[in-house]
Amino acid sequence: RLSEETKNVWQQLSVIPQGLEIDRLYKIDHSWQEMIGNCIAVRILMIKNKKIFFKHELYRRTIEEALSPFRRIALNRNLLELFLESFEEAGEIEKIVHYAKNANENDLVAKYAPLAAKQAACVGSHIEASKLFLTAIEYSEGWDTNQLVKFYEDYAYECYLTNQIREAITYQAKALRIWQEKNQTEQIGNSLRFLSRLWWFEGNHHQSESFAEQAVEVLRNQPSSKAKAMAFSNMAQLKMLSDCTTECLYWAEKAIEIAAEVDDEETLAHAMNSMGSSLMLDQASTEKGVALLEQSLALSLKNSYDEHVGRAYASMGSNAATLKNYALAKKKLEEGINYCEERDLDCLKFYMLSWKARLNLETGNWDEAFTIANSLLEEDGLLPVIKIGALVVVASIHMRRGDLDAISLLLDAKAMAFRTTELQRIVPVLSALLEYEWITGKRHVEEEILDTTINSFIQARKFSRKSRFIFWLRKLGRQNAIVDETFKSCKDINAPAEAMSWEQLDCPYEQALALFDGNDTDKRKALSVMQHLGASAISEKFKLQMRSTGIKKIPRGLRASTKFNPAQLTNRELEVLQLLKTGIQNKEIAEALFISPKTVDHHISSILFKLDVNSRSRAVTEATRLGILK
Repeated sequence: RLSEETKNVWQQLSVIPQGLEIDRLYKIDHSWQEMIGNCIAVRILMIKNKKIFFKHELYRRTIEEALSPFRRIALNRNLLELFLESFEEAGEIEKIVHYAKNANENDLVAKYAPLAAKQAACVGSHIEASKLFLTAIEYSEGWDTNQLVKFYEDYAYECYLTNQIREAITYQAKALRIWQEKNQTEQIGNSLRFLSRLWWFEGNHHQSESFAEQAVEVLRNQPSSKAKAMAFSNMAQLKMLSDCTTECLYWAEKAIEIAAEVDDEETLAHAMNSMGSSLMLDQASTEKGVALLEQSLALSLKNSYDEHVGRAYASMGSNAATLKNYALAKKKLEEGINYCEERDLDCLKFYMLSWKARLNLETGNWDEAFTIANSLLEEDGLLPVIKIGALVVVASIHMRRGDLDAISLLLDAKAMAFRTTELQRIVPVLSALLEYEWITGKRHVEEEILDTTINSFIQARKFSRKSRFIFWLRKLGRQNAIVDETFKSCKDINAPAEAMSWEQLDCPYEQALALFDGNDTDKRKALSVMQHLGASAISEKFKLQMRSTGIKKIPRGLRASTKFNPAQLTNRELEVLQLLKTGIQNKEIAEALFISPKTVDHHISSILFKLDVNSRSRAVTEATRLGILK
């Protein structure tokens, strides 16, 4: 039978989930030392990293859950009475919040939760920061709105960083109403500016532009301030995203001028980013644009502006991919994704992952592209500006491999893309729809929409000989007079030369399409490339055309490799499949292969796709049938 003293020790320790530091033990009760020593001897408790824990977490939870509400409150209050000053001195503010919540000390929670949130944000724990700011709000309702409105804004910002955009909109709108009631012009303008950014991520161009214009109008005649500089810089960003280079530079220069006047390096980094992005995408000023983006990145890293660091990486990576500088794109996207992963910057991380998927699609790494894009689509609340790209990647791979149900994905992407009004969202979707039309003969792009987009595309100077959009327009004969005039010098392109230029860019799909416009030998090579990519729908289309023109010796495909691996699984996927056969779970697979459970999820998604099944057990069955598993 437990002594009353031992019972008290266990109960007190049960409400300390992170373990009790040995040097704090004596502040609780000197007599506990012998009892704890006995508990360690019989392996109920243990010491790890100079802290006392229950050997089994389940045992601790069982004891804690058996406490009466009053006893739990008393034990947590006891810890606060003993260690509040010690926690403050050690900067362990989150512990104060934890014990204060469990002790029903609401005033302490309201006091320390925002401090803990700021502490978490400073070390890059933005998800934890968002939770703590929400706690501050919950425990401060009814307080003076001067304090509450700051919590609303801080919470909205952390939600924005962590991909909780709807929640961010809700609380920033609450803050705006308070500022409007108080008639605080600068704060009103700043709230309007931030709402513009949030609505952009929601893919709502109308709302984003409306809030941006309101912010500028409110602050235009106000004295120079950070809020005014950011309102102008936000307008520059929207103009950059809409391919309005001249207007982007105008607003960015005004923002930079004010930022310099008020010594605001954060807005300076933001404005240089937008200016650099616009210039980078113009062939005449690409180097200047990259230099500005590198300056923005360096300034943001120096000052730990997490959001702007992530945005600089995203801008350079996505722009480089657009320019088909795939080496630079891969480098910047990898660096940016890793940076954001370490700091809970899910919003920007997902955005860069969508571009990484597109990069892999364009360079022929379709399995990797599918894995990344498909995992994004499985994320709850994926934002439209990110989802559009992921849908295009998945749909493109599906339709090239013969799954014509891809059209539903493309039509979803089309609806979202036109809501943004941005060419960089619209054009990839329309290009994929035109490609679908070429594969199937079924038209899903209306002439009016096509003409409007073509005209905007040309006016924005987004055209080049390597434009997929222009390629598919001309392939289908759906171009208008403007396209004909712009590309009249490109009508008779030497197929092998064009194919070689695509090969040098490391774009095998486009290389094969160009080769197929050549002679019989070129056509055979084009078919082989498509077969290697696994583009079965295109391969069959090529074969049909080759037979109809009397071409002999048509390649059959990858014979040797398909005998033992007909689904073209990667080596890692084969390893995962072998472990799936044993029936173990993802966590155990991850441990066996020394990879993360999330990576295992991605590999399994790819395996299911390649084997055309919808469950793990069916994957094993199908792999056995195909001879992949013995």
